[in-house]
Amino acid sequence: MTRPNVQNLYPNVYLDIVKTLNLSDRITEYENELNKKIDRFLAADLSITRERKETKRILDSFYSAIMSAQNRSWAKHMAKVAKVLPRDPYKYLQLTKALSRNGFYRFCDHYEIGRWVDRYTNIRTIAEYLIELDRVHRGSRRYFRDTYRTNGLQVF
Repeated sequence: MTRPNVQNLYPNVYLDIVKTLNLSDRITEYENELNKKIDRFLAADLSITRERKETKRILDSFYSAIMSAQNRSWAKHMAKVAKVLPRDPYKYLQLTKALSRNGFYRFCDHYEIGRWVDRYTNIRTIAEYLIELDRVHRGSRRYFRDTYRTNGLQVF
């Protein structure tokens, strides 16, 4: 007895099977990528230089989340903002620390980067905290990693 050709006899079923398998592959890839990120996050102490890079990466994550949250027009301004406001917390603070709220408005208007001053100042506050964590714990990633190791996800 020969098997029926599923692809020819049941094309819709065949397509559903293929889609499911492709989705399964993508989920596996995503899971592997996520596990690599978690392993990197939980890694042993890194050199000070690498910890600084991780602090920049953490600020970059906060930066992207804050600026894009419920903000459809952010995508249009993202490239312009990146040229003017660095995502390195030290450079960001150096550039924006002296600006008052009105000064920030003028700065944003001058560079035509959008008037999300509240968000920019929130990012400045986060940069200050990350730099403090970096200074006290020799890396903000170390602080978050050690908090996670101690308390798990309960804190978050």
